[in-house]
Amino acid sequence: MSDIAMKQIPLVIAVTLSIAGCGKEQPKKVEIRPVRVTSVQHALSGDTISLTGQIQAKDPINLAFRIGGRLQERTVTVGDPVAPGHGRRED
Repeated sequence: MSDIAMKQIPLVIAVTLSIAGCGKEQPKKVEIRPVRVTSVQHALSGDTISLTGQIQAKDPINLAFRIGGRLQERTVTVGDPVAPGHGRRED
């Protein structure tokens, strides 16, 4: 073989391997993990106990607000869905 042909063989092999490596990516297999499911049922489980006392937080926290004054109106409550622009204060 000629000297030029010998220099082209590694080039042809490199181009062929790089094109072969551009194939489609194999999809990743999703691992299915088993879960334990239990249904909740209401059942009587003993005598009713009545206790008296006071309930207090384990760690009391003092809250401070940046703006003083009274809250005149609250248009939403905890857990209500809020759309953009809903529940804003008006100037």
